Amino acid sequence: KLFSNKRHTKAINHLIKWHENNEEYRIRIYKTYAGLRLIFVSHDFTGQMNKAIQIMEELGADPQYVTLCKKQNCFRARLDPKFWRLGIKSGPPHRFPFSNDEEEKAQKEWLKLYQNKTRGFASCEFFAELGEDADILHHIQHLCDLHDYHSRSEFTLPIA
Repeated sequence: KLFSNKRHTKAINHLIKWHENNEEYRIRIYKTYAGLRLIFVSHDFTGQMNKAIQIMEELGADPQYVTLCKKQNCFRARLDPKFWRLGIKSGPPHRFPFSNDEEEKAQKEWLKLYQNKTRGFASCEFFAELGEDADILHHIQHLCDLHDYHSRSEFTLPIA
C-alpha cells in the first residue's frame, strides 16, 4: 500500500501507467499533505507550453493549478507548510507595506511563531523517481536541490 489515502494510491497508479507510455521523462515524485507533487527533471517546460499543459491534464492536475501555471508561465510549489496545518489559528496579521511600527512588530511576532512551528514539519516528502534512464538537466537538478532543502523533503518529518 503506497499511501493510506485511496485517492493518492489511485493517482500514483495512474502516473505509473502514464509513464509506461512516456518513458522519456524522468520524474521525481513527492507526497504532499493533499496529494502528489511531480518534478520533471529531464525536460525543460514553461507553464504556457502546450506539452506541459497536456501532461498536467493527462495526469489529472488540479485545474486551478493548471490555470495558474498558464497565467504566470511558471510552476509553483509550496516550500513551507500552511499555517493552519501547524495549529496557528490565523494568518499573517498585516501585509507589506506596513502602515506603522505596530503593524510591523505584529507581523514580525507572527513570523517568529510561524518559523518556530515549521521547524518540525516538511511541506512534502520525497517518495520515488520514475525514468531513471533519462538524464537530469543540470539546471533542474540545482532547482531540485533547492526545493528539497527548503521543503525539507528528504527528512522524516510530518507533512503539514
